Amino acid sequence: MGKELIRKALAFLLVAGSLSGGGCAKFPTPGELIKPPVIQAAAVPGEAAFDAEELKQIAQQFLPAGAVFLTSAPAQPAEKTAPDAGGRELIQAADLNSDGRPEIIAGYRVSQGSAGVMVLQKKEQWTKVWQEEGKGYNLERLQPADVTGDGRDELLIGWTIGASAGNGLDILAWQGDGLQQIARAGYHRLEVADLAGEYGRDGKQELAIWNKDTGDAFFVKVLRWDGQKLAPAEDVEAAYFPRVVDYYQQKLKGGPLGTRYYQYYLADALVRVKDYQGALAAAEKGMAVDENYSPDADQFKLVKGRAYLGLRRYQDALAVYQELIGTLGRGKEAIPVKPVQPPSRSFVSRGEQPAGGRGYLARLLAEAFWGAGEAYLGLGKPDLARANFERARDYRPDWDKPQKALLRLPLQQVAEEIYGYWANAGPEEFGAKLRGFGDWLKKQALPGGMKLALLYTPVEGNYPRNIDHLLLVDWAAAEGSASGVQAHGIYWVENGQLKSQVFYSVDAFNHGLDASRAALSARLGTRAGKDGKEHPELAVVYDGAYGGSGSPQPVFYLWRLQDGRWQAVWRSDESPRWRNSHGELKFSGPGTEEFTLASDSWLAADGKEKIFKESNPGPHRRFLDTWQRQGDRYELKEARTLPSAYNTLVELVYNLSTGREQEAAGLVVGAGVLEQAKKYGLVQNPPGQGWVLDLNDPRAEQTGPLTVQSGSAAGVTAEFIERDGQWLISKIYKN
Repeated sequence: MGKELIRKALAFLLVAGSLSGGGCAKFPTPGELIKPPVIQAAAVPGEAAFDAEELKQIAQQFLPAGAVFLTSAPAQPAEKTAPDAGGRELIQAADLNSDGRPEIIAGYRVSQGSAGVMVLQKKEQWTKVWQEEGKGYNLERLQPADVTGDGRDELLIGWTIGASAGNGLDILAWQGDGLQQIARAGYHRLEVADLAGEYGRDGKQELAIWNKDTGDAFFVKVLRWDGQKLAPAEDVEAAYFPRVVDYYQQKLKGGPLGTRYYQYYLADALVRVKDYQGALAAAEKGMAVDENYSPDADQFKLVKGRAYLGLRRYQDALAVYQELIGTLGRGKEAIPVKPVQPPSRSFVSRGEQPAGGRGYLARLLAEAFWGAGEAYLGLGKPDLARANFERARDYRPDWDKPQKALLRLPLQQVAEEIYGYWANAGPEEFGAKLRGFGDWLKKQALPGGMKLALLYTPVEGNYPRNIDHLLLVDWAAAEGSASGVQAHGIYWVENGQLKSQVFYSVDAFNHGLDASRAALSARLGTRAGKDGKEHPELAVVYDGAYGGSGSPQPVFYLWRLQDGRWQAVWRSDESPRWRNSHGELKFSGPGTEEFTLASDSWLAADGKEKIFKESNPGPHRRFLDTWQRQGDRYELKEARTLPSAYNTLVELVYNLSTGREQEAAGLVVGAGVLEQAKKYGLVQNPPGQGWVLDLNDPRAEQTGPLTVQSGSAAGVTAEFIERDGQWLISKIYKN
């Protein structure tokens, strides 16, 4: 919840110097998709807002002797900016630990060749909780951003190393009582934003990293946190890479220097934005350039293969990949079949291995075998697809694409069986076919002797004239089967023709539908899209804890049918304000314009969830949130915490523990009760001690009394009285 409690104060510092050894390269200007962050004071409910001077005065007390604050660069082109040339000090406030109080983050210069960063936290007084120096001579950025998608900002520090080496990025997350580094990356240019890709936004900030290759050619990749590390986020490439396309198209207007590089990277970017014909044309032009250095013809052929796959020209793709396997495979005895360590530069479209060397050939062969597998799959030859995916995995075990393809393959065959079951069902047969669906599937001979657990959800709502039946199907390998991967299918009849689209949980990194999510309910309607046409829309409520602890966790997706595919318009993952533990989602009325979400505090991360020890059954605070449609988004219209004795006790301890005595006074019947709370130790330092409550009487959570059983307040009991719909503490004593 910290991201919503605080208005982020961000700093962005552009570094002096050219982008290349052969002249200045103009970096694409961020447009509407990503806007550069600005410095501003932070404001937190219940806290006085900081202005820039107050931040500086507090941070000044902790500045090392002889150090000076670094400053942001003024708004002018980077090549005209000198370090510390005006701007404002790199001092800002952000709530990094979601306790409702901002930390202060300051960048400073120790000496001409060394920069530093410190983080200050206020408990009873301001203290320094983290400091780092000497990783760079300057700071390219000092930016809070929610990289992990947990609703809490991480801290991004870009250390400037040099014009050639670029910058080193540290990503720090609050863990326990302080900051811990969770990831590192190198870059020359970096943009940070929650990109709206094929499956919508997911609440995580993606990192668009530009690394210099040679001259002013850059290798660009978009990364996202996968729970353990930064990984390629291919689902948002089509949203980001138009600026990469524009960059190389502009470079190609400048003359022949570097043309082969530009054409290669242009072709690669065009594949990522799904302009496959354009990619083929760029690849042909690049291969026609007579230059004696990389990228070599094999690299262009790999791009062409991916373009053919995108065009579903599977036979052409297979021919390209088989040619590569034939030419590259002549030296396969010299290629180690084991993970390779990637150096910093790359022409390989999926890796980072420079031309030459056995690792380079292994990577090329791995991609060629993977591409051949995809082509065979498109041609309806799953056995040959499997064999090629296995060869790709053998040549490059550290690459997850062939491994995911192998996990997905048997479920793709199941998807075809399901499609065949419904393909010949007329409208009058739908009911009977639906009733017999589960029994039919149990009788099928499935790949590898797989046994499936299957759920299906008919869709209610206002069907447009061109859509007949629509069915959601979730299936997973039952216990003891060969695969535990789950699939989520949408099957519908459009203009009399059966269509389907399946999302596999092995790809949940992209779309979020992992093996714990299964459809609970769904509604169909229509809405005008940006093209002015009416499009079917599908609102689906998934259980985010299916097969788990038994506590429902509603997850909401809004899908829109456009160009023959269901695309995510909005996902509840996008909002850190989504509270879904033990939840129930109900639509207000027959449509999908508004709904309420009833939930509790078990999985809330608002700084108050650890005041007392909460388990699955309780105790909990209870929430009732109202969400309303605003264009292509849902916004939280009203967030209510329902009155209860437990909620009042949580608020009292939290407010006393964080110095909010005025707020605490509003939770008791009089000043004497507040003094009792202090006397008997209902204060935690720091907040979040996880005290245990006596809940032998299940009614106590709502009405009290509540007795603390552990911690410094063990034995303290609070009694409550209801006034005007609120529960106030009427008495506090110790047994």
